Parts: sequence; C-alpha cells; structure tokens
Amino acid sequence: MVFSLTTKRWVLCSRSRRSSPSRRRVVAVVQTDLLGLAPVPCRQLVRTSGWLPSTSTCVAGRGLASWAAGEGAKKKGFSFADVMSLRENLVMRNHEKASQIGLLFGHAGYFMGLLEYGVTDIILLRVFAIGCCGLVVGFQLLQPRVQWVSAVWCGIYVAVNVVQLALLLGVTPPSLSWEEEDLHARLAHQITAVQFHSLMALGEFCWLVDGAMMAEEGTDRDSEGRLLVLTDGLCRVAIGGEVVAELGPGSVVGEIGLVTSTPASCATVSAAGSVRCFSVPVRSVVQLLEEQPEMKRPLERIFASSLAAKVRSMNERVHRRNYRAVLEVACSVDGHEGISGAVEESRRRHGISYELHEELMDELSQCV
Repeated sequence: MVFSLTTKRWVLCSRSRRSSPSRRRVVAVVQTDLLGLAPVPCRQLVRTSGWLPSTSTCVAGRGLASWAAGEGAKKKGFSFADVMSLRENLVMRNHEKASQIGLLFGHAGYFMGLLEYGVTDIILLRVFAIGCCGLVVGFQLLQPRVQWVSAVWCGIYVAVNVVQLALLLGVTPPSLSWEEEDLHARLAHQITAVQFHSLMALGEFCWLVDGAMMAEEGTDRDSEGRLLVLTDGLCRVAIGGEVVAELGPGSVVGEIGLVTSTPASCATVSAAGSVRCFSVPVRSVVQLLEEQPEMKRPLERIFASSLAAKVRSMNERVHRRNYRAVLEVACSVDGHEGISGAVEESRRRHGISYELHEELMDELSQCV
C-alpha cells in the first residue's frame, strides 16, 4: 500500500508471481507518483509493470474502484475528482504564472461587469454579463483553492445569459414593406425592427393635400387624435399665425399630447404641398404602451429626437429672420462707412452661411 501526494489517495496493489525486475519497475513508478511528477492510475501501474492482471486489485480513496480480469466494473475516462486533481497539480506547478493570469481575469471580469451599467441594448448587456461571469469563473479555477459558491453561481449566470442571448438572436426579424423599411431606416437608432413592426400594425400610410391641417393651435386634444410621422414632403409649424419652423421626413406631429398633460395644441401644423405620412390613432398608441411597457423607451427616444429637430428648425428660422432684418437696415444705409464690416461680423457671430447670405441679398430689392 502506498499514499500518493499528488492524487491524495491510498493505493493498494497486489502482484502475482513475477521476476524481480518487474517488481523494481513498479516501485519506480510508485516513487515517481510520490514525487508529484505525474499522477499514475493503478491500472496503469499494472500495465506498466507487466504484472498479470488475474490477481491485481486496486483500492483508491474518495470511493472504491475495483478492477479485475473477468469480474468487476471497468472504469473508463476521468472522473470529476481526477480533473480537479489535475487542475490543482497544474496550478501548483505554475503558481506564479497562474496567479498573474488569474489576476488579469479577475480585473477584466469586474471591468466588464462595470460596462453593463453603461449600455441599454439588451444584446450587449447579455454579452457583457457572459464575459463578466465567465472571467470570474476562470479566475477561481486559477486559484489553488477554488471558492465553489462564487464559481458555481457565476457559471449558472453564464448559462442563463447564453440561453437568453440565443433566444434573442434566434428571433426572425419581421418582414417590412419598402415604405416601412424606408421609415425604419430614419428611426433605426431609436427603435428595433420588432418594436417598429408592432407600431406599424396600429396605423396606415396616407397622403395629405397642400394646406391640410395636421394640428390646430388652441384646439383641445382628445382620445380620437392621431399621431403622424412624415415620410415625404414638408409641413409648416405656425404659432400665432407666424411660421416658426418647417418639418421634413422623420418628424413627428401630435406627440406632445402623449408626453405632456397640455390639454390644447400649442401650434398649427399644416402640409406645405403634398405630404406622405404614417398615421396611427393616439388611443391605439396608449393601449400599446399599456400592453407592452417596454415600448415606452423607444417611443420617448423618437419623440425627443423629433422635438430636438423642431427646436433646431425654429432656431434656424429665427436666425434667418434676424439676419434678414440686419440686411434690410444695412442696405438702406449702405453709404455710411463701416456698414459692410459690421454686417460681415454679424454674419460670422451668428453662424450664417455665405450661401444664406447671398440668398437673402437676392430676396431684398434694396440690396440688389
């Protein structure tokens, strides 16, 4: 009977009648195992020594494994304990290198966990979660003593996220018409194809003639109102009878009633020529948000982007109107010294392009 320091098992081998050289070979193999150079299964001892297997029997700790020719069960492959013993042996032999790699895995894992808080896309979130927990498992396996609570639960998290990611990537994108694809291309940064398809199922595309009212200032909003998304053409936004902005494809009309509690429309929106748009009842959108709360975020992003575009358009129109007034005054007193320099300084300070300057100069009769 011998005790292996590597496998931490008592091994008992009985030999049959053989010559002394065979016995010496077996002793050498057992001593090699005791030195920790390589764990040698008992069956390999028998095979290496050349002993007859008829009376050879091996008993190992952590369970009984018996082997005998003609009787008993034959053990095939490696058990979990064998794999863990081999892992521990490799880590101890390369302790310094394993420690450095494990430290790298640990820092990388927690850094990927930190990245999870900076993303909103569900696919990236799953990928970072898999990377984080997988690296933590790697860190544990590179330690001489594994903390199984941490390693096992991180392994479970990896399995759960892998399954969820496979389900997400396995979803077939819905088929869209060419018109729906064109509109989705404008909104792709705010809403996914699946979410966009759910919205498209609630409404329809329609044409609006020149001058058609999309919203009227001061009128009360009700549940029968409609949400409009422009796909082609332009519309004017007027407040107090004065046009303050122009909206193009991708803009949304009627979203204020969904994001605020304002009872009346704050502007008049009308078609400037023929306009193609997607129209959906506000009541249907509210019902969709109740049934699918996850639609709230993408719709908020779409509405925020549309509002930002309206503000930019209003600012551009204000700059245009103010600079036009400056040119009217400048052209009427063009004979005075320094007027041209003052106009040029005003143009640069307010970011007026040279093309817009020339366009306004052509419009004003006193500047021709």
